[in-house]
Amino acid sequence: MTPKRPWDHRRAPVLPGRARIVLLRPDLGHHRLQWPMAAGTLAGGWRIVKTMGDRITNLNPMQGSCAETGGAITLFLATFLGIPVSTTHTIAGAVAGVGAARRVSAVRWNIAGSIVIAWILTLPASALIAAMAYLLARLAS
Repeated sequence: MTPKRPWDHRRAPVLPGRARIVLLRPDLGHHRLQWPMAAGTLAGGWRIVKTMGDRITNLNPMQGSCAETGGAITLFLATFLGIPVSTTHTIAGAVAGVGAARRVSAVRWNIAGSIVIAWILTLPASALIAAMAYLLARLAS
């Protein structure tokens, strides 16, 4: 039998349904994972919020509420249809949609374009980094 590791997904409970969602249990050391995530959000989260609310287009509270509502409806619909989507991508699209509904020129399309390019580059970049991490872990063991 292999030793029990904190990241061993085979021992974690899962939610029923088509997707296998791993729930971290307290005895699996999830508290060690929360601090780096919280620190990353604290360090860089404000940049995301500023980009969404100020740089793509300027939003007032009513427009922000409409963007959040549109994003939430889109996420519910995608979940119902079983389509995997990113909440960040959905909200960015909703913010651009609210800005374009006000005035197409109100959206800074160069900022939106750079976000799309970043999304496209994220998949291969994360795949490459994960492959390197796997190879390093395999060499170490």
